[in-house]
Formats: sequence, structure tokens, C-alpha cells
Amino acid sequence: MNCEICGRKITNPIKIEIDNSILNVCKDCSRFGIIVIEKKVKKPTSKPMSTSPKKEIEEELIENFGEVIRKRREALNISREEFAKKLGEKESVIRRIENGEIYPPYDLLIKIEKLLKISLRTKIEKVTELDIPNMNLTLGDVAILKEGKKKK
Repeated sequence: MNCEICGRKITNPIKIEIDNSILNVCKDCSRFGIIVIEKKVKKPTSKPMSTSPKKEIEEELIENFGEVIRKRREALNISREEFAKKLGEKESVIRRIENGEIYPPYDLLIKIEKLLKISLRTKIEKVTELDIPNMNLTLGDVAILKEGKKKK
């Protein structure tokens, strides 16, 4: 599989959301979007498929993650330099994450959550419509036609 942003070969893609689009990207390109963690709802195998909407539980990074990280780090009296050493990251990366300039890669996100004992992810429920089999729509089925003025 290739990264959908830079084209690099990847074995463990990371799903991110950019402008309501889900992309499979490499670790380096994951900073360009919001990391999406999917948790699929188990479907019973004995029941026939229904036409009701399909629900999936996903997780996404909270909106003010940088501010939450900085406040918690300061509450624990940990300097940014010490925090970066404990995470095995550069201090400049931590500064940019705390300022909201970049999104932390998933593995770093997990380390930050464990070290600070906080959760930076929120669960969201996405509802997607199921494909309706044997529906052949034409342009006339979905277009709204307006009658123009008739020329005299």
C-alpha cells in the first residue's frame, strides 16, 4: 500500500481525516490531518442485511489538544525539555504540538496520554447509508429541473 499523500510505500497505514475525507497515510504525513481510530460495531451474522443506516464508532483528537497537553504538563511541574526527553521527542516537536501547529502521530499521542494520564481522544458515531442493491438511478431521477422563460 502507498501513502495517499506522499506516495511512499507503507505497511501500517494511519487513517486521518482531512476536509471530511479519510486517507491512509504514512506516519510522517499523519500530521496533516486528524487521526481517526475506527472501532467497528459487530454485525450479527445470522440476521439478513437491513436497509437501515450503518453506525460506526470512531475516535478523533479533541479540538484543543495542545492547550490540554500544556496545562496538564505544567500542572505536573514538568518542563517542556524534560517532557520531550521522557517521550523521546525533540523539544521543538512538543512546542509545535502544544501550540496546535501539528497533530501528534498516533504512537506519540498514546505516549502523551499515558505519561500525563489524560485522554486526548473523543468518541464519535458516524452513520453511513448502506448500499441499496439493484438501484439504477439516472440523471432524471435525481435532478431538479427548472423551467426557463420561453422565448417569444
